[in-house]
Amino acid sequence: MANSKSLSLIGHSGTGKSELAKNFLQMSGVDGDVTFDPSPEEKEHGHSIDLGIGSFKYKGQNWTVLDTPGADEFVEEVYKGVFVSETSLLFVDAEKGIQAHTKKLWEVAQGYDKPTALLFNGMDKDEANFDEVLGEVREALNKNIVVLEIPILEDGEFVGFVEVASGKAKYFDGETGEVPDELQGRLEEEREKLLEALAEQDDELMMKYLEEEEITAEDTEVALNKGFAANEFSPVFVGSVVEGLGTDLLLTELNDLVPEFDPGEGRGRSDALVFNQFSDPYLGRLSFVKVYGEELREDATLRDLQTGDEHDITDIYRYHGGDQEKTHEAKRGDVVALGKLEEVGLS
Repeated sequence: MANSKSLSLIGHSGTGKSELAKNFLQMSGVDGDVTFDPSPEEKEHGHSIDLGIGSFKYKGQNWTVLDTPGADEFVEEVYKGVFVSETSLLFVDAEKGIQAHTKKLWEVAQGYDKPTALLFNGMDKDEANFDEVLGEVREALNKNIVVLEIPILEDGEFVGFVEVASGKAKYFDGETGEVPDELQGRLEEEREKLLEALAEQDDELMMKYLEEEEITAEDTEVALNKGFAANEFSPVFVGSVVEGLGTDLLLTELNDLVPEFDPGEGRGRSDALVFNQFSDPYLGRLSFVKVYGEELREDATLRDLQTGDEHDITDIYRYHGGDQEKTHEAKRGDVVALGKLEEVGLS
């Protein structure tokens, strides 16, 4: 079975991170009223304070999404989420562009050398300006920014996007068609930048690019995945999380793009990293772990490498935002909560 994938959502407060995390879980079939800001304090302030964690399965792939706060005073939660994720998704407001905390959050992800994609969210807003925001991003972030999606507007309405790699127009009503005439120039410009970035990942693709031979969809997909996993460039997606425009297509793209968790060599069967702890009013003290070993079962005994003490695993929980479910085991790459480990500290 494939290892799990995890994605940290980072960005300035109010850019739609919690809403997207909720959408992902609901699209995957998680039941109930999913929320990522369940505490009274978060409801009062209207934004995230703690790190939110959601587990789900999409097209057979196990996923964890980590919803991080966007306010500067809670940046410690961002470090936790980015550290245990394979990839980060940086939210950029399609109206406001780069905000006060955006660059700091980008630097957190790049400090861990984690691949980071960008979502220009709110493309349905009246003042959204894709070209202006893209220019700001390319100027502010020290990275090769490649566009995968160009928004399509009809009479001011956000109705779809041009998929740069394929050169096709995808509409939110499910139709696929030709690229509008007014976007042909932008497509050619961004496709050239994309192909240049991809060609640097593969010698054979470079030869095709230089000799102007046909570059297939498979060529671009392989090079895109390889270059992104190596953090060579950052791709741009567009959408409107509140209206649900593009979010299903985004999850499909991320399912292919985000690399699986790779724990490296020499891991024990049940190794796990404790990265977060808090007290649940009903379950008591919980320790959130990333599973590095092959599996973690509720009958396992773990040794704390800091103290040498041994601890029996009795309670394992998968979190779905503010809700949780008890499970008997977790697999490599999963993020789960362990109960009744009173003496265990952060790794």
